[in-house]
Amino acid sequence: MRAPFVILALSLAGFAQTSTTALDSAYLPFDALKHKVMALAERAPERVKLVTFGTSAGGRPLLALEIGAAPGKQAVFVGANMAGYHNTGSQAALDLAERLIQDPALTTTRGYYILPALSPDAHDAMFASVRYRRSGNGAPLDRDRDGASGEDGPNDLNQDGRITQMRIPDAAGPMTPDSNDPRVMVPAGNGASGRYRVVTEGFDDDQDGLLNEDGPGGDRPELNFPYQWTPGNAEAGTYPGSTPEARAVMEYLLARRNIALAVVYGAGNTLLAPRSPAGGVPEADAGSFEKLGLLYRQSLQQAGLSTGRSGAAAGGLRNWLYYHYGVMAVELDIWGIAPRAAATGPKPEEPITIERLEKMSNEEFLGLGEPRISAYLKEIKAPGMVSAKMLIDNVKSGRLNPARMAQTMRQMGLKAPSAPASNAVASSAAPSGAAGEAGDVMAYVDQEAPSAFTPWTPVTLPDGTRAEVGGVDPFAAIAPTGSILAKASAAHSMAVLAMAGQLPRVTITQVTAEPTGEGMWKVKATVANTQLLPTHPRHGTGIHHHLPVRLGIALGAPGTSVPEHRAVTTDNLCLDEAPLSGEWTVRARKGTRITVAATSSNAGQDRREIELR
Repeated sequence: MRAPFVILALSLAGFAQTSTTALDSAYLPFDALKHKVMALAERAPERVKLVTFGTSAGGRPLLALEIGAAPGKQAVFVGANMAGYHNTGSQAALDLAERLIQDPALTTTRGYYILPALSPDAHDAMFASVRYRRSGNGAPLDRDRDGASGEDGPNDLNQDGRITQMRIPDAAGPMTPDSNDPRVMVPAGNGASGRYRVVTEGFDDDQDGLLNEDGPGGDRPELNFPYQWTPGNAEAGTYPGSTPEARAVMEYLLARRNIALAVVYGAGNTLLAPRSPAGGVPEADAGSFEKLGLLYRQSLQQAGLSTGRSGAAAGGLRNWLYYHYGVMAVELDIWGIAPRAAATGPKPEEPITIERLEKMSNEEFLGLGEPRISAYLKEIKAPGMVSAKMLIDNVKSGRLNPARMAQTMRQMGLKAPSAPASNAVASSAAPSGAAGEAGDVMAYVDQEAPSAFTPWTPVTLPDGTRAEVGGVDPFAAIAPTGSILAKASAAHSMAVLAMAGQLPRVTITQVTAEPTGEGMWKVKATVANTQLLPTHPRHGTGIHHHLPVRLGIALGAPGTSVPEHRAVTTDNLCLDEAPLSGEWTVRARKGTRITVAATSSNAGQDRREIELR
């Protein structure tokens, strides 16, 4: 698991992080994106509807492209950049919209609601004269409760046009330059020299003793959804739904009950995250997410994109969609920097320890090879008379085995002074340079976007404090260069289309009618879901947001009647579980035609007619 506390000389802190050479034609400012969306709608007005479903706090329109969508027709929701700084998601959403418009066959059986820029006030921070990562909308917000709003944000001290990081010498500081790559700041070990505090680039504008504590931008719409809303967070809004962006999205979705799958293009990735029982996800839903994850990984692999990186936690919109709106919902980050070890070769072999020796067979010991055994003997300070060759010869002759060897070492008190490392054999392809997540970012920057790194530059703050400013462009780690973005966007469009191909579909699989005498008939019918995904999440059955699947019998002929209820229902219909069955006693004449219908709010409908014979 990649340590979240490893800090690159750039990342973290409230305002920074994303791509670098990202400011090319691959990314659109909001006004250009708005005109792009309008142009897409005009290309196919018979199938595409452009809807303005709200206005941001800063007065910008919230836009939706409804492609092949209609009330009652099964649909997929795709919402992008609720976080405000995930411009990558907006571009990927436009890629999907273009593909749907180009190929009418993709919307024959289902529609799509695509909302490409859900936090437009923050969207353009990527294109500002000083680039920084912003999440807040256009409303004023007094974070430090001093009566002023946005008066102490980051400052571009080295005039490079972007907010990176600032390291301040501090004997008690928790950070130090990495010994393999001094550009990278890592946690300082015991006795480490050259300690620093690492903060966002800037100084104390309002002279209250704090740095950059009240930056530009207001509430964060991503934090304003009801699920796990935090009242103590100043940026989460005064109450759930108080931000115009979050409220408009919820109202838009609550008016559309035909959505069977929700995909959020955001900073998290729930399909690359390791499975965990935490979070209140029922086992059945966890299994469904694993199936979606398989489809997703296949799309990434086919595009030559890494699946080795771990997924980040989902944001507020995805969680509200699953836990409150009651639909299968995932969040995808489109792109992220993969660990170099996963891309370059196997991990180092497991080091030799006494505990490991005790469990080894003779063959396993001999397979270690003389160089590794020699390194281990040196590490544990074995007597000079004990050589690797001697141990190997004794094991080959049967006079010694690894378990007896380990027992003797224990009796002699031989053990490594610390965690063994030198006897482990690293892959010849193992990467050089700084380790961990920060090293992965630098490796990517060096290869794909070298101009993204600003060398550490000395600065003097207004109070006389000497510091250094530098690091990676605030958008380097989540917004790739144009060529990579195009590949990642296409792969995610294919992934969403593959998932859409597995949306639930109710199908009547059997209808029978048997006479029971005196003008009475026993009618039986069965409806099943023939697709990979369930009609409703198992979690959603408890909140009853969507109408249940209904299997009913319709009567219209004179003299025809059913003495009991005409319909049966179920809250959840899954591919690998029992279908929904109904049975009715019908009073009717021979030759009467009876209709059995299966209906759902988001999994289609089916009808079968049978003649009573």
